[in-house]
Amino acid sequence: MNCIYVMIGGALGALCRYGVAQLCAGVRFLSMPTGTFAVNVAGCFVLGLLTGLGERHTGISPQMMLMLTTGFCGAFTTFSTFSAETIKACESGHALQALIYVVASITIGFLLFWLGKRLAC
Repeated sequence: MNCIYVMIGGALGALCRYGVAQLCAGVRFLSMPTGTFAVNVAGCFVLGLLTGLGERHTGISPQMMLMLTTGFCGAFTTFSTFSAETIKACESGHALQALIYVVASITIGFLLFWLGKRLAC
């Protein structure tokens, strides 16, 4: 049964990821892929919020947490695309922009996870 919860969350996360990518398709900042950046940092915030809620509010079922964390957040965020786009930027002569993208993604991701978790109080 847990597989079904993960599958439902994953389908919803993948659709949302696609939607964000479409919204950000024409937006570029410092040659960074804004769609991937947006889903990864937003996913960090959502996962932090869910983690905090799960720790503080025992009324959320384990199945719902599995669907939202592993399923939705797992499909919504994308480390593989982040990695591929970073390498592509380096190979096309944009090493500084790639470095900024990596540092910004990790730093903002950690901060938003922490913020989400704190807001769940």
